[in-house]
Amino acid sequence: MQEENTVKKNIEKIIRTYTSDMARVMKEKETSVIKIAVAQKEKEGAGIIKIGKNTIDKKNKDSSKILFVIGGVILIIIAVFGFYYLKEKKLEIDNPIIENTDPETKISYDVKSYLTISNITTISDIVNFITTEKTKTEKERSIKSIFINRITEESGELSNIKTLDFLSIIKTSAPSPLLRSLSDNFMTGIFYKTNSQHLFIILETTNYNQAYASMLSWEKTLLDDMINLFNIKIENKKILENKWKDVIINNKDVRIIHGEDGQGILYYLFLDKTTLLITDDVDTIKEIITRFQIK
Repeated sequence: MQEENTVKKNIEKIIRTYTSDMARVMKEKETSVIKIAVAQKEKEGAGIIKIGKNTIDKKNKDSSKILFVIGGVILIIIAVFGFYYLKEKKLEIDNPIIENTDPETKISYDVKSYLTISNITTISDIVNFITTEKTKTEKERSIKSIFINRITEESGELSNIKTLDFLSIIKTSAPSPLLRSLSDNFMTGIFYKTNSQHLFIILETTNYNQAYASMLSWEKTLLDDMINLFNIKIENKKILENKWKDVIINNKDVRIIHGEDGQGILYYLFLDKTTLLITDDVDTIKEIITRFQIK
């Protein structure tokens, strides 16, 4: 009987020990589960996601998405601008912009106009253009420079015609030595007075002695060459045979030919050893001398 009681007590002790151990283990496991859950929550709050053995930073993932979107927007903007840039370039090629490059002039001017010519342009075309420009209202004692350009058929570009081209179009009989002494640059213009407007031509020479001697030779036909361009009215053709004479205007030696009433109808002079002026009016000479000296 005593032995049975002893065995019973031992069994109860074993059961209590097992129960105690199980409770302790369960408590520890419960604590571990809670700790894991809390740790996972903290990681998620910090932007960290754990998938299996791999850990992903949520913030880095979101940043990558933002950078991807921004990059896509930038590429779209570049594509749009590239499209319009190529479109504008195509328009420039199909419709080139013709720009005027004005040559240097020996005197200052107040206004300017452009005459564009072609291979079939005649002196009549130039005379008509000048006549039209003379009828326009401009400030008194102002000078208008007339730039004569030619369109290149191959490229469609404008270029300033050269002196020899101009003299050829207006059909002059200038001596060959004079033509060889002239540079490519020249100027045509109009001087506006109160009741009249006067054309002038400025030529540039690289050889004063040759140009001066050639001008004396050209006097035989100079008036006849310029009569249409300057719109000089002559009823008696014998005027074309008149002799040129010397006069002084603003301390400059000037050559002059007189008309039927004894008035000067055409003049020429050298402003310096490189610059030749041809015009039909004394006031125009004075104004150009003043501007030439200032410039």
